[in-house]
Amino acid sequence: MNKYIPELFFVIKYNVFTKTKLSKNLKFLNIKNKISNHKKGNVEIKKVKILLMTLLDKIINLDQILKNPLFLNLNKGFF
Repeated sequence: MNKYIPELFFVIKYNVFTKTKLSKNLKFLNIKNKISNHKKGNVEIKKVKILLMTLLDKIINLDQILKNPLFLNLNKGFF
């Protein structure tokens, strides 16, 4: 599994929760075309960390956010 998948998952969930569109954020950062590199049917995400730091510039450890019970409860039922 691509090591960037959890980060992409977080970006999508964060954007859904805040009612913003991921595509608008990507366009704003001018990286929309840079993340559409397909390999074996999967999208390789290389610039998601930049997007995450732009959206949440004070996040130090993504794993702490993903494992936080509050975060998990807020997004329960998504997917």
